[in-house]
Amino acid sequence: MDNWWGSGGFIFAFQFGNMINFRPFWSLLSVAYDIMWD
Repeated sequence: MDNWWGSGGFIFAFQFGNMINFRPFWSLLSVAYDIMWD
């Protein structure tokens, strides 16, 4: 599961966050999740 998030999940979160104009918040959240799940 950590592999999925580390590769596809992070990119998906970044792209999705950019779409809804919440990139700064979503990017920070993505990093936090990446650290937690890694």
